[in-house]
Amino acid sequence: IYTASALLLGSAITLTSCQSEEDFGQVAGSGERQVLLTINANRGEGDSRQSRTWFEVTDGDLVTNWSAGDKLVVTNLTERTPVSEYQTLGVIEIVEGQDTPTGVFQGTVTVPEGCTKINVSYLGSAYNDDLATSKGSITFDIANQDGTLSTGRDFLTSYDLDLNVIDGTATASTTLTRYLGYGYFELALPDNVTLAAGDVITITEPNDGTLLNHFSYNINYPTSSTNSNDRQITITKAKAGNDFWLAMVPQTCELKFTVVKDDVTYTATLGSHAWKATEYVRADENNTPVKITDWTYDAPGVVDHSKNPLAKWAESDLQRVGSGASATGTFTGDPTITGYYYQFGRNHGFSSVADAQSKYGVERSDMAANRNIYPGTGSTTVVPTYYATSINFTNYTDYFFIDNNHGGDYTTPSRGQTWNERAKSMGYVNEDPSPAGWRLPTVAEYKEILPAIDGKAGNSGSNAWSTLSQFKTLADGTKCAFRWSKTTASRYSYLHIECLVVDKNLDNLDAVDWSDENVVSRYFKGNGYINAHRNLWQLTSSGVVSTHYTARPMAWGTYYGSVQTNGTVLVSVTDNYMNYGGFYWTSDAVQGIFSIIFNNSSGYTLGYYLSQYDSPMGANIRCIKAD
Repeated sequence: IYTASALLLGSAITLTSCQSEEDFGQVAGSGERQVLLTINANRGEGDSRQSRTWFEVTDGDLVTNWSAGDKLVVTNLTERTPVSEYQTLGVIEIVEGQDTPTGVFQGTVTVPEGCTKINVSYLGSAYNDDLATSKGSITFDIANQDGTLSTGRDFLTSYDLDLNVIDGTATASTTLTRYLGYGYFELALPDNVTLAAGDVITITEPNDGTLLNHFSYNINYPTSSTNSNDRQITITKAKAGNDFWLAMVPQTCELKFTVVKDDVTYTATLGSHAWKATEYVRADENNTPVKITDWTYDAPGVVDHSKNPLAKWAESDLQRVGSGASATGTFTGDPTITGYYYQFGRNHGFSSVADAQSKYGVERSDMAANRNIYPGTGSTTVVPTYYATSINFTNYTDYFFIDNNHGGDYTTPSRGQTWNERAKSMGYVNEDPSPAGWRLPTVAEYKEILPAIDGKAGNSGSNAWSTLSQFKTLADGTKCAFRWSKTTASRYSYLHIECLVVDKNLDNLDAVDWSDENVVSRYFKGNGYINAHRNLWQLTSSGVVSTHYTARPMAWGTYYGSVQTNGTVLVSVTDNYMNYGGFYWTSDAVQGIFSIIFNNSSGYTLGYYLSQYDSPMGANIRCIKAD
């Protein structure tokens, strides 16, 4: 968004001056000497000559010229000077170089005995105190600006200059350093709205963050401090038009711009930028202003229903099309129809537990080498095994993998990958199983449609399924009314989410009209999940104790194993919880799951919330529209 360049500084040219020694002699009994000081000063950067700080844009860069009447204050302080000896030595005024970046300043100063180093500072035309008595911390307040470069609030300085005193005259040459940055912006407001002189632009950090609008500097020694009294900058436009200049204290921040025009409030935000002293920010080297776009706006009684965050969600779950590496997805077309079950980052979904059981493999690195793994069906057929450290997963794109030896993952290195990164490493043609124009949602997007409870997304506990309504304000300032409730059909349960964009001033939930045609509604079904079941059984059959491994995809529930006459184990689901909860993948590397638990008899936390499950788990996918 930003293009930044250093402010141009002119080259230093040393000039000398001659004066009669009789004119400037030692001050009797003081140990000090009055000398004629000449300083050749180059300055860094406005278009108003009403201020002694005025700039002009030259070849796309911002250049500062000196003006008649400009003055520098001279102090003696260096890092080695005791605080008790802080002194202002005098003030010198420009005598040559007006309207150019390089000026010659001259005047009488009092130099302490042994003083070989000085500091010089320019305080700008807005500094109203007597320069000759300037001392200590000077505060520059840029909280109120007019959008031009004529603020007059300017601070430039140079420390530890070598002072050459010869026969009552002294010379020094330096380039002054500026302590503010500048930017050139344009508000690309909707509907060609144009600002008039006197219109106000308010600049803040989003979410009430700190925006430094004061700058304090000690002219006697280079230490600075900042504060954030108002946390905003107000620009009252000095002239009509949507372009404006902005002076900034060095800081890293986002900028939120707010304009009220004809009772409509417009807001837009720019991303984070590290503002530096002497920096000039613009869109390109042709001095094009940074355009501020993507506005949101509120007018009394008018809302933008296209901002409804629930509208971008698919109305039903994903189901697989095709097989193997070429598997993609389509929608079931009805929220009552169960979607397919996917392991994290594996785009080949399974229609059911039985489908997943038809082709699966088990990681065996923590099992005895002389032991086989059986399906737990009473069969003596051996289940295929793999080593997560060496398998080429791209050869097995239609497998369901079971592993409890790698930190809750079916591969190694575990976790740390987004869905798309994992799918790519698994050999899938498409990194996302969603149809064209759709994608997996993120954790943040699930939080956006979940209730805010104590600052967190979710609703759980004994009252989890009491109908809940809340107002939520989205990151772009859109205010929404949400309602969450439980719905049942047949033996399945659903989380019903409703959302309506409302006027920002509405604060009574009872006044929300849930029959409004603009209410968006979505249902999330309790389809359960496929568990990557693996177990070690100690078997006693005919007096023989044996170690027997079993593994296979299983329904979400409670399992019971029994010994068969052939020495195998038969594993069955005694309590099936598939219709007690819904589980939906997010795309984030944290492998978050949107969980909906409708019946606490399963031993799980009742409610709807974000949690984290192991990657081998088979869960549903609810897609979201791609940007």
